[in-house]
Amino acid sequence: MNEGITGVYLRYGKSLSVGERVEVYYNLHKGGFSIKSIDKDNPNRGKVIGYADYVQIKNAKFVVSKQIHKVRKEQRKRVCAVVRGEFISALPIDHEDLTPIYFNPYQTDHFIDRTNLKPIADAFFVYFYDKCCAGQNLIYKWTGEEETDTKRTELLKYD
Repeated sequence: MNEGITGVYLRYGKSLSVGERVEVYYNLHKGGFSIKSIDKDNPNRGKVIGYADYVQIKNAKFVVSKQIHKVRKEQRKRVCAVVRGEFISALPIDHEDLTPIYFNPYQTDHFIDRTNLKPIADAFFVYFYDKCCAGQNLIYKWTGEEETDTKRTELLKYD
């Protein structure tokens, strides 16, 4: 049951279990991270079930929707990227040994590894904190295009 999940502010009548499949994204209006259930066994599947300042998930997949084009065209903030995975915890941890991850819909089409600017597809572990996320054991996406050093430098300017 959800009583034991420290750090998650559950919405009324909602539940969350360790191991449940979720989507996580930064909530621009509330601050912190929204947690949406995508677990077939949760009756609240497809709904935001809670909020947290920190979130840990495993077996993560980085997803950018086609909404990204609307965001760019209208210059209006909306959810266009999420990370899907299995919920582990909402406790803060030391993230120094994790690889920093970057996403900005006005600058990139994918979630990006901050250390080498390669697009990321999946990760074994992802930790969300302070409007950021970082991961461990990243799997890179092949985009079919080589990024130039100039483009990589430009991306780093917009942090």
